[in-house]
Amino acid sequence: MPTWRSTVLAVSAAAVLLAGCGGGDGRFNAAGSEEITCMEHQTDEPGTAYTGGEDGDTAAILGVFRYYVENGSKPYCDGEPPTEIDRMWAQLVVDLGGSEDSVAPILEGG
Repeated sequence: MPTWRSTVLAVSAAAVLLAGCGGGDGRFNAAGSEEITCMEHQTDEPGTAYTGGEDGDTAAILGVFRYYVENGSKPYCDGEPPTEIDRMWAQLVVDLGGSEDSVAPILEGG
């Protein structure tokens, strides 16, 4: 029969493992909710919250739309062109029915 210590250790280990599971699900980084003058590059490809169809996260998707409508024509803060991952997010906006005009500078690479 397990002791309370072994039970606590097992539960703690499971919690640590589960905490690491959600980290790579490609969350969009909107860089806060304040008005911005330039965009930061995205570091993760779009995850299932955005690409999961009926299982997607509508609020998260609308947040991406809002971000690109407000900022899609702004330059990147480091002065570099969009990365392939940036283009994936911009293309997702179009694929989900958003305005291509709001992400055209990203898709065109400049």
